[in-house]
Amino acid sequence: MSTATIIDKRKNQANPFAPTKAVAETRNGDRKTADAQSDSQPLFNTSQIAVASFFASPLAGSILLAYNFGKLNQARRGRIAVLLAAGFMLMLIPGIAAIDVDFPRGLSSAIGLLYAAAMALITKTVMGDELKNAGKMTYAFMKLLAVVGGSLALLALYAVMVEVMMSGGTF
Repeated sequence: MSTATIIDKRKNQANPFAPTKAVAETRNGDRKTADAQSDSQPLFNTSQIAVASFFASPLAGSILLAYNFGKLNQARRGRIAVLLAAGFMLMLIPGIAAIDVDFPRGLSSAIGLLYAAAMALITKTVMGDELKNAGKMTYAFMKLLAVVGGSLALLALYAVMVEVMMSGGTF
């Protein structure tokens, strides 16, 4: 058997190491397919953002939303989301402190559920299609815990500052 015959036979065989057709087309930019998960961005999903909003605040949910926007090269929209949530929290905490009323026990859970539902609705509204095609987030739970913990620490610091200022004390 000659070398030319061997080369001709190998040309007709499929390369087992070649990428699949969907991945090759996605890499070339011809079209995007849902099958090619290699190019999709890992994003926080709606339930993760709602959980962060319930346990910490809308600020934590908006930070995760801003992370998603950053991954989609829409950092401006992410900054707007964080600034709106921070403004909401900056107005809410002094307002609650000024009321000086004992809230019923279940009201804080109801407020948390309201936060979570609102952030889930906002996330679905502004990121619906992107979340459907998103890849799976690695270490999502650890990132979620970090954002929730950081947000709780910032809120606790802010609440102490408001309490000290309202009691007439100084730092």
